[in-house]
Amino acid sequence: MSRATVVHVNTVKLAEDSYTRMMQEKYLACVVLRMRQIKPFSSNDPLSLLKRKLHFSSVLRQIKKKDEFPYKVGFIGAGNMAKAIGFSSLDSGLLTPSQMIVSDPTPSQFEPWKARKVATTDENVEVVSFADIILIAAPPQHFDHVISSLQDPRLSTDHQKCFVSTLVGKTVRALEEALNSVTGLKVNPQVIRVTPNTPAMVGAGCSIMVCDETASYTKPVLQLLKASGSCEIISEEWMNACSATSGSGPAYIYLVFRIE
Repeated sequence: MSRATVVHVNTVKLAEDSYTRMMQEKYLACVVLRMRQIKPFSSNDPLSLLKRKLHFSSVLRQIKKKDEFPYKVGFIGAGNMAKAIGFSSLDSGLLTPSQMIVSDPTPSQFEPWKARKVATTDENVEVVSFADIILIAAPPQHFDHVISSLQDPRLSTDHQKCFVSTLVGKTVRALEEALNSVTGLKVNPQVIRVTPNTPAMVGAGCSIMVCDETASYTKPVLQLLKASGSCEIISEEWMNACSATSGSGPAYIYLVFRIE
């Protein structure tokens, strides 16, 4: 098999695993152009072959990086659910630390985030000013405080944001009404309601999502959540039932394993 054939087969396979078919031709064209700059090598030289393989992988990573997740993500609340979603997106390569920021009133929560070189702050307004997609992962009883903390003259943007709420019991309409009252958000934000579960902490989560499927941030948020497992869009009328199943279900399975 010729070198060109091997390059073609491997590139197409990688593209099918990671990207949509629409992007395959672009990546392949870029790789072929880059490969033309690489001198021929002998198949009898294992060291040379290894170097070429490593270089080829580096080229692919650089091409991929240009079309990576184009949004910045912020977390209000640095607890377990925020870490599950945030760390999974870092581990999968979907996000880099420079695309992320997290706020929390408890400084000790920042240690694992700082270890991953993620920016931290105790001011929610900094998160909203920086990020395009903001996950509200604070306890439900702190929601009013979160909203009041955003009524800050430093927050002023005419760029639409997306707020993703993990707050139990807060409907999309209630979230929209509260966020639309924030004077610094000149454009009403898109609001998405999400219920993740604890297996997301090991990349095996099963999240459910209530949203406008045609809105601009829906696909990127779905992509973000799928970095920590699976995610399904449902009607809000099913949210309570599905939350009980996905939230408590893993505990029942664990109980069965313990009994066994």
